[in-house]
Amino acid sequence: MSNTSKDAKKPSEPLRGNAQQPNAASNGTPPTQKPGPNAATANAPPPEDHAVSLRELVARANAGDRDAILHLRRFLDLNPQIWQRAADIALDAEASWIELIAGTDRLVDESVRRQLAAMKDELAGPHPTRLERLLVQQITTTWLATTQADMQAASTTSVSLEQAGFRLKKAESAQKRHLNAMKLLATVRTLCGKGLAPLNPPKLYVSDQTG
Repeated sequence: MSNTSKDAKKPSEPLRGNAQQPNAASNGTPPTQKPGPNAATANAPPPEDHAVSLRELVARANAGDRDAILHLRRFLDLNPQIWQRAADIALDAEASWIELIAGTDRLVDESVRRQLAAMKDELAGPHPTRLERLLVQQITTTWLATTQADMQAASTTSVSLEQAGFRLKKAESAQKRHLNAMKLLATVRTLCGKGLAPLNPPKLYVSDQTG
């Protein structure tokens, strides 16, 4: 018998050295993976919807549930960003004025919001104080009120003389409030200067005379 036939009858030897054993994927069978340390986390149920829980907690507290009130206080102590946003009534007033101006027009709504953001950045400057931020917020809110009052006064809808006079007085009142807010910010900045660190620190005078 030839050597070729003898070699064909020999059993295949195991691979040695750095040769890799064929995996199951080469046979068309998907490989079986061992569960990793994060498998339990990946298969865990999604976290609880905190927004829904908060609404339910607030509803119970509004109904007079003492336990819910205490729990709500602890929750707000642990999450100050929530009560800080809820207490920012100026933003609610701002949103109400935008709704009156834009109505259901989303283009006007988004444009006014961007205009407000640009105004706040320009008026506040790079390092505003807490007082300056409050005054800037008041300026932008009164600007919205003035804009809405002017639009209403300039409306072409037919109204009585009494209603037209009321709209003009409303516009004048809004303009005065807006001007007073801007004047107050200018006064505060004039009196308070540039803050604790002056923009241009003072320099010592050194005489050029010798001898």
